[in-house]
Amino acid sequence: VLMYLEIIATVVQNQNVMAVRVRFVQKLDPQAARAKAIVQRMITRVALN
Repeated sequence: VLMYLEIIATVVQNQNVMAVRVRFVQKLDPQAARAKAIVQRMITRVALN
């Protein structure tokens, strides 16, 4: 799941699309809160690049 999130964060830099992807991942990942926190950090990192 982490690799999957990293790929999404790298390829999809639009935060609105990312938010949709986060909701999609939450349905699949029982650790949704942790996954969302990871994605939020990746959004920040991508935005700085």
